[in-house]
Amino acid sequence: DFTFKGAGIDTRNGSTVEWNIRYDNKDNLHKIGDGTLDVRKSQNTNLKTGDGLVILGAEKTFNNIYMASGDGTVRLNAEKALSDGEYNGIFFAKNGGTLDLNGHNQSFNKIAATDSGAVITNTSPQKSILSLSNNADYIYHGNINGNLDVLQHHETKKENRRLILDGGVDTTNDISLRNAQLSMQGHATEHAIYRDGGFACSLPAPMRFLCGSDYVAGMQNTEADAVKQSGYTYKTSNEVSDLSQPDWENGTFRFGTLHLENSDFSIGRNANVMGDIQASKSDITI
Repeated sequence: DFTFKGAGIDTRNGSTVEWNIRYDNKDNLHKIGDGTLDVRKSQNTNLKTGDGLVILGAEKTFNNIYMASGDGTVRLNAEKALSDGEYNGIFFAKNGGTLDLNGHNQSFNKIAATDSGAVITNTSPQKSILSLSNNADYIYHGNINGNLDVLQHHETKKENRRLILDGGVDTTNDISLRNAQLSMQGHATEHAIYRDGGFACSLPAPMRFLCGSDYVAGMQNTEADAVKQSGYTYKTSNEVSDLSQPDWENGTFRFGTLHLENSDFSIGRNANVMGDIQASKSDITI
């Protein structure tokens, strides 16, 4: 039973690598290039991938998968191909990437998505079921599309377990809620903020020149001068995004039928929702 240890795998120019050995479990497998890595064996290590396609062909193919850049796809090609845990071992960093269910069903407590670059889809003609079962209030910033149904089913109804979608949904299939809470809304535009607290240098006095100057103070002074000249004060006091701000990104949510059973559904600001609704013992807020 051989193992491989190296700098990673580069699949350029549309090439395909069929991977049927284990990678060293003390290292992360790094995959780059626009080609395909077809993993046939459980690796007992982590994957970090950017561009191209990675096919997961074994149960728990990787312990954890980290996606970034928005140009990569991870495709399921086996039952229980993802790991377990709260996020099922897949993490969408900035600009994310695409998880293709490929005809398989997948459940999540939470989806670790930094922004709308995260996409969960199903490109297979065989329909997939995406089940979401968060146990506390939670926002999914990504998108859901393709040939799949979305389920949010709980045994009993309780407060503070709302799922908020502020990315988008695009499917001709259905969404089903049972004893659940769901909101669809746009996304408050994010603004850069300065670090909190004052400037501190931990070096000894003779070496503190290496720390440089307090760049935050300089930026704040420049910003204050600009505000004074323009008279425009919006988002110039280091505020984080909030519900009251005027600039929001629109969200589009398209589906076949939304089925509500003893559930709460609401539509927030900057949301364009298209689909039928069938409700039983449920509350709808528009």
